[in-house]
Amino acid sequence: PEQEIPAAETVPGNEKPAEPVTEEQAKSTAPPVASRTRQRTGTSILKPSKYSLATKVSKHTAVDPVKRQAIEKAECDEVKLVLEDLKAVKIISEDEVEGKAHGCHMFTVDKTLANGNFDKCKSRIVLYGNEQDPHLYPDKSSPTVTVHSILACLAFASFQGIKEVAKIDVKGAFNQTPMEGTPVFIRFHPDLTKLIVKIYPEYEKFVNKKGCLYGKLLKALYGCIQASKLWFNNLVRFLISERYEQSPTDPCVMRKLVDDKIFLLLIYVDDILVIATREEMERLKAAFVKKFQWITMEIGQSHSYLGMNITLYDGYSTVDMIHFIEKMLRIFLLLMTKRFS
Repeated sequence: PEQEIPAAETVPGNEKPAEPVTEEQAKSTAPPVASRTRQRTGTSILKPSKYSLATKVSKHTAVDPVKRQAIEKAECDEVKLVLEDLKAVKIISEDEVEGKAHGCHMFTVDKTLANGNFDKCKSRIVLYGNEQDPHLYPDKSSPTVTVHSILACLAFASFQGIKEVAKIDVKGAFNQTPMEGTPVFIRFHPDLTKLIVKIYPEYEKFVNKKGCLYGKLLKALYGCIQASKLWFNNLVRFLISERYEQSPTDPCVMRKLVDDKIFLLLIYVDDILVIATREEMERLKAAFVKKFQWITMEIGQSHSYLGMNITLYDGYSTVDMIHFIEKMLRIFLLLMTKRFS
């Protein structure tokens, strides 16, 4: 059965705008995150899955030399991002490791947009989070924006006559989040160690007899069981310092009131949909660049967001996943053909 979602709880009301606060003040004044079960609304509505159609690729099996070159470039870019640009890992000797060093590796994927078009070739260094002790991180989960919040906010934008929204993507979001608590040490796979030493020959002296490099995490690495929570808390503190506040029914909807205008931010990990004026979009872009350095912002009428094609028109919005439906139908027809052939 359909659930009636009170507009006053999903779309911000007429409260007075919050006073500006510094990011340090935000750390101590941030309200607790609402329960993921959404006690007040939408208790049975599932969170959206982030359909990105990522296909794993390897330079060892790539036949096309152009593809192989693209994969190698993506791998080098990821190593430079983690070790040099963001300084997320400090290379150390094996003797400096305290306790256990967790394994890690790097993989590469081809990413496509919601319409099936190729987006980019992307590599990621990932920690083996299954080797971590979960008891050290009792509060490790983080929320993502719910489907009914996305639809309600798009309806609000259409009602306000908004025809363009922005999408912010923070590059290496987890790698930009300072680590907290017990130090975490990592052991690079020998294949990854060879690539690191090729780029940074000065680290060759740290390679052990098994061909591995070791490092200490200064910032969160993808795969860390606490990385998602650390990033979400870091992002929320930053947005509170920018005078945004969390919705009481969905902690991943941030709102800000300026005179008679309402601005909304929808958070799905490092993908943020911005419903605001062009002036506020540009102000937010400058603030994000100052805080996180590497970001991308797209402003327009149509966007690929979480695998959905979102388009705003005059007075209404559309959301579709045509590409995924067509793909499922093709797979279904193929299976049925094999079954009855």
